[in-house]
Amino acid sequence: MSKDLDFYTVLGIAQNASADEVRKAYKQRALETHPDKLKLDKNCSAEEKEKSEEKFRMVNDAFVVLSDPHQRRAYDFARRPTRQFMPDPESWADMDARNLRRAQERQAWADAQAERSAARIEALRATARRDREQIALQLERCKEDADMIAEMISALCALDSNAQSKDRKTSSSSRRAARTKTSSVPDESVNINAHGVNGY
Repeated sequence: MSKDLDFYTVLGIAQNASADEVRKAYKQRALETHPDKLKLDKNCSAEEKEKSEEKFRMVNDAFVVLSDPHQRRAYDFARRPTRQFMPDPESWADMDARNLRRAQERQAWADAQAERSAARIEALRATARRDREQIALQLERCKEDADMIAEMISALCALDSNAQSKDRKTSSSSRRAARTKTSSVPDESVNINAHGVNGY
């Protein structure tokens, strides 16, 4: 089927023709172009017969398409003229210049974004390094404080154990002294009990 072939012209009807009008036009055109009419004519050449068959095929194709509402709608849609944009050479040059300028602007923007991104990443890395150093310094101070506290506790424990040891020695020696003192003094209570209160 040729793109230039107009089925409405083939059937001789208007584009807004109804389904009945399409059917009537088809019957009329089929009778006019049917190849069997030429077979009866003995003076007809083979070329004329081929042309007649081609016309009949076109009439048949037109009827098949225009009698089906879906195919007819698709056919009408395909026949609509399309606007073709053919700018003059100057506008092509303008478009090229605009596209080039737009591409350069995009590239400049992308470069600026990359620089900003690199600067942000470097700033974040510097902040992370500084934070790590501060944390390490604080940990070192905490370790020094913990060592100092451990030494103080050890010293206090040593002092306390020395004091307790001295207290124990002192208390044990005072108890010993008290025991020896009591053992050298005669026990009057024992004598009293042994001899009685009045010597009785």
